[in-house]
Amino acid sequence: MGQSQSTEPLPVIGRPLNEAANAAFLNLLIGQLWQHFNTSVEIAVKEKLVPMLQTKLIAAKHGLFTLDVIDLGTRPLCVDGVHVYPQDEGATNVTMDLDVSYSGDAHASGTLIGLPYGVKDIKAKARVRVLLGPLGGRIPFAAVSFFLLNQPELDFDMTGLANVADLVGIRSVVDDVIGRVLAKHIVFPSRQAIVINRDAVSKADVEHPPPRGSLTVTVVGVRGVDDAGILGKPDIFVKVTVGYETRKTSVVEDVLHAEYDQSFDFALLEYEGMMVKFEVRDKDLIGSDSLGHARVNLSRLDNRDGEEMSLSLVNSKHGTIDVKFKWTPIAALAPKNPASTDPSQPAATGTGERVEAFTVIPDRHTAVIVVADLGVLMGEGVGVEVGIAYFAEVQVGDVTDEGMPAMPSTADGNPGVTFSDRFKFVVEPSASASSLKLIVKIWKAELHKDKEAELFGTSEVDLSDVISESRTSANGTFSEGQDYAVTGQVGCSVHVELKAMALGT
Repeated sequence: MGQSQSTEPLPVIGRPLNEAANAAFLNLLIGQLWQHFNTSVEIAVKEKLVPMLQTKLIAAKHGLFTLDVIDLGTRPLCVDGVHVYPQDEGATNVTMDLDVSYSGDAHASGTLIGLPYGVKDIKAKARVRVLLGPLGGRIPFAAVSFFLLNQPELDFDMTGLANVADLVGIRSVVDDVIGRVLAKHIVFPSRQAIVINRDAVSKADVEHPPPRGSLTVTVVGVRGVDDAGILGKPDIFVKVTVGYETRKTSVVEDVLHAEYDQSFDFALLEYEGMMVKFEVRDKDLIGSDSLGHARVNLSRLDNRDGEEMSLSLVNSKHGTIDVKFKWTPIAALAPKNPASTDPSQPAATGTGERVEAFTVIPDRHTAVIVVADLGVLMGEGVGVEVGIAYFAEVQVGDVTDEGMPAMPSTADGNPGVTFSDRFKFVVEPSASASSLKLIVKIWKAELHKDKEAELFGTSEVDLSDVISESRTSANGTFSEGQDYAVTGQVGCSVHVELKAMALGT
């Protein structure tokens, strides 16, 4: 994207929050702290964003990439509105949303295949959920957690070599990596937490609360989309997104109206203020084009649970999409008559971030969440090399997700890698719970060489016992941690600590 790109303001996400006056003190505080954020942002970008960009650009044949300068500038982000939700009796958290925007003078620069590039004119809009809690005890709230309710609206200009980035595909790689990094760390259901009272709650419990229920979204059909062009009518499919989790309908070819009646299940940790986005797209030979989109705030559904509704498509002259929602709270999914087992199962432990696999099995009317720590212990003959990064590719059923590159360390004298990833999977009704496996592929990338990543080794984790034990335990949870051998690497193992939580039987 070159310098001629439009600088029009980005659209507001959902309905603007009304309590803008309440944000004044927050903006004053952010303004005073802004210059002190630069170091922490630089560290986070270089640790989380740069390694993945390096591996992706090399894989896409774009060559070596460096990021030399990051400067947040002098104009801070702005809180445009604040909304605090009323508390129900017995609530365990104070919940508030912040509408935030940025249009400042931050910039970055570096080199790509030895030539300079720059990033400037960064604009962003997002809605941030902040939770104070659990409440009670000698400290009013034990922790603060926060996350983005949806992927932020983000735009920026690229200069220098990157003026031609769109022509060679660099910009699409950059956009994809930024989206993945945000999703893994701060877009719902991922969250960040600051624990104030460690005697009352653990960081893992704050970052991985149990779901409040299951949301079933049904795409009934699409009507009256715009004709895409001279090569025939569009081949239509619909993307449904909650947070960073996306589902897709099947493709209906050569139509302006399409019938689907396809349903998708989302295990939600939050409900109030959550946005569901529908995007109608035309499938092409390469990629797809947008035919319009619509958004629904779950807080505004009132008593329309299960009722079909028609939504107008934004950026479409006459297009509409017909949808239905069904919310099943956790109380309706709780296990009935669980078998009597030892309730004192140990909690999952570990120092890394969690890998989350949300396994929804509608034909069993069961939702099972599997949370796991993931780390690799190197074998005796595997040395730790400077400039070598490892990343995990994890698969459950037919769905695969890729983690962030991590550098090996020699903590406690044992070389190894601790990953900081969160993966989320939904297993469709056709999958058999007795044959569910977590397949972990470890890849090795030489970041300072124009060379694609190589497969380091593979491990396989059987989930059937964990899931069945969680269904029959007294409290609906089961935990275990094991080392699994890495095929192709003598003496290497993947350590996986699993915690399964069954929501129903």
